[in-house]
Amino acid sequence: MLPVGPEVGLVEVVRAAQSADRRHPGWRPEVVHSQAAAVIAEAVPGASLAQFLQVEQAGVSECRDEAMLVELIAASERMMAHYAAMQSDFISELMRHRKNSLSGVSSVADEVAVRLAVTDYAGGAAVARSMDLADSPALREGLRNGELSARKVDVITDATSSVGPEEAVAITDYGVHLAPSHTPPQLKKALAAAVVAADPARAQERHDKEVARREVRLDPAPDGMAWLSLYTGAEDAVSIFTCLDTLAGHTDADDERGIDARRADAMTGIFAHIMSTGNLPDGTTLPTVHGRRPQVRITVTEPVLAGDAQTPAVLHGYGPITAGTARALAAHGSTQAPTPGPPAPAGPATTAGPATMAGPAAAAGHQGFTAQQTTITDQTSDAGHCEQAGHTPPAPVVATAGQQWAPARRRGQGRALYDPDPMGQMLPRPRPPGQPDGSDPGELAEWAGRKFGRPSRPPGASGLGTPPGTTQGGPATVSEPAPESPPGAEPPPRTESARMDSPPGEESWAAAEAPVVVLENQLGIMATDAYAPSARLRALIVARDQTCRFPTCQVPAWRCQLDHIQAFTTQLPAWAQTTEANLHALCTHHHQRKTSGELIPDRDARTGVTTWRTPTGHLYSRAPEPADYTAMATHLQHATQLVICEPPPRPSIDPATLPTVYLGGQEPAPHRPDTHHQASTNTTTSDAAGATTGQATESATGSALDPYGEPPF
Repeated sequence: MLPVGPEVGLVEVVRAAQSADRRHPGWRPEVVHSQAAAVIAEAVPGASLAQFLQVEQAGVSECRDEAMLVELIAASERMMAHYAAMQSDFISELMRHRKNSLSGVSSVADEVAVRLAVTDYAGGAAVARSMDLADSPALREGLRNGELSARKVDVITDATSSVGPEEAVAITDYGVHLAPSHTPPQLKKALAAAVVAADPARAQERHDKEVARREVRLDPAPDGMAWLSLYTGAEDAVSIFTCLDTLAGHTDADDERGIDARRADAMTGIFAHIMSTGNLPDGTTLPTVHGRRPQVRITVTEPVLAGDAQTPAVLHGYGPITAGTARALAAHGSTQAPTPGPPAPAGPATTAGPATMAGPAAAAGHQGFTAQQTTITDQTSDAGHCEQAGHTPPAPVVATAGQQWAPARRRGQGRALYDPDPMGQMLPRPRPPGQPDGSDPGELAEWAGRKFGRPSRPPGASGLGTPPGTTQGGPATVSEPAPESPPGAEPPPRTESARMDSPPGEESWAAAEAPVVVLENQLGIMATDAYAPSARLRALIVARDQTCRFPTCQVPAWRCQLDHIQAFTTQLPAWAQTTEANLHALCTHHHQRKTSGELIPDRDARTGVTTWRTPTGHLYSRAPEPADYTAMATHLQHATQLVICEPPPRPSIDPATLPTVYLGGQEPAPHRPDTHHQASTNTTTSDAAGATTGQATESATGSALDPYGEPPF
């Protein structure tokens, strides 16, 4: 029993919880949960938590378990958010002191920046955050309570800066709800969708305005480097980056370049090939300029060209470059004599030639590319599987996590840490009792065996669907390669030779030999009768997951590996394990941690929420990536209408702060204080003149100081 009471501080409660933990026979520093960790997790930021953290930081305790250390880290983060809220309050007070100044905001920003020894941008951001918190009670309370960080507050305010005040309130509430379970990039992505959904017309206007401003910029950088910036539509930028990432990902094992360098080399290699051949990817030729094909020009002296000097050369369009770079460029170009003119001392020679790139990709060159975007739609579900009050789902329904059939929740699955459907997204109805959802391969194999009156594997077979080269004693988990087929591959036509609509008792072994068809036709579960998923199943998983399924990871799914959530084993048929419900996308790093047993995932096939258990016993959830924002848009529009219809808040006025109004302009004569008499006159009086005075005072103060009061007529 832990101590309670107003006189008991957090330090005493945690110490009592630690003592209770140590008395438990199974306690050890590596425990996955403890009472002390639970107490710290519920501690609200404030003076008590700050004092406790100070005590814990002052001395190293040998009785701290790992779960407690994780919660100490989280508590420190909450306190930093709490202090950020306090800082914003002090900035607001300083701004009120300088409200009459012509440059009040800028002067406060300068004062903050110089006192904190930060940049002007950082000082201005702190002032802007303070102003935003003053206008949003939800953000202010979230930051003070440690539910939001200062970075997430900035993400929310940046997202709402381009929308109207009514939409801003709805989107802010949505952001506050998502912030505790989303990283700043994930939150920014979700709010970007919310901004578009809240006011589609205004979002389209802003997009059209920005499309007209698309540009490519070349900004020189030191050391012979430059930044090439492209500002264009998101769809074009993603197409370009996808192409470069694909080229950079296919390289030799002994290539020492990093992924960023390979992307840069892939991009420069494409244009180096165009400059050297004059051929564009569409088969046309590069246009001429002044009757000549475009060229990259450098100006270099003859001693530098011969290697006898290290004088900088000039790259036209950029500026000075090193002699070594100039010689490398000149080796691939042609030399021109100086322009004819009056005799002069030995001058520089001009070299023209195509720009080349350093690295293995330079010599090989790259051919043209075509970016293709494809949407994978659900092949089995229909609008009848989605139920939502007051909303009719559009058709066709885009395949997102959990939008096939709705299974019952698996026994023993971890509890989701937040509502997986906060915006009323469409969820399919639960499956009938006894119908598996595919998340448990053993249950799925047993269902097939009961339905067709046969064991889960044919007689005499070592394992239906066992991957080639493996045996019953093979490894339970194997690293899987990344998908090689494009996500947009056309799905093959459904097999009609083994239909599952024959009368009961007439199912043949021929039908049973096609379990993949059975699962898809009768359960709506796509599967592959092999260890490696088919191209069609890969495309579905990649389109469904979009990113690595670990809560904080943003690696695109097409760059991830497809992992069996429940490890593949030869004790069960492959078609029961390689299913859409038992597969998810994981990047290489998180796939390795999951395979080693450090991270344990559990996916709810109905909601699409993946719950992860860490070595300390903490649970973290990752909601599915939405592909259809119709429900969210409906919710935000409804919330916006509620904000519009809500009357403005009536300011609260403390009567003690109101001045006393005397009729006739004369102040009554002072009298000796009488506590009993004064108390009685402040409440109720039978004097007629006093009653009249009270009425006049209320009328005057209501008209002069209360803008919401009744008029004095």
